[in-house]
Amino acid sequence: MIMWPVIVKYSGDPELLYVANSDEWLSDSTLHALGYEPGDMLIDSQGQKFLLASSVNGKLIEEAIGLISVDEMLCLVKTHWQSQGVCCVAKTTFTTITEMINALK
Repeated sequence: MIMWPVIVKYSGDPELLYVANSDEWLSDSTLHALGYEPGDMLIDSQGQKFLLASSVNGKLIEEAIGLISVDEMLCLVKTHWQSQGVCCVAKTTFTTITEMINALK
């Protein structure tokens, strides 16, 4: 079961996309318009990772593939912010996955 909110991490892209709830996920066609590449994933508020796969309706979430660590998630968040030119990213600290996802709103 996916715990909302979540982020979408596209393979090879530093950008992280915040998705507040399942209604937004289902209604926002830009999340599915181009399909998925191997390695694209959704990370939920509990740190559960789900692979994304293209399907007929473009909205398939495969089963969970494990948990992301706080350190691994922090690295993704910092890389995302650096790609956006955010100042002082190196000083960023969080203690939970939920805090990091909420910081991406």
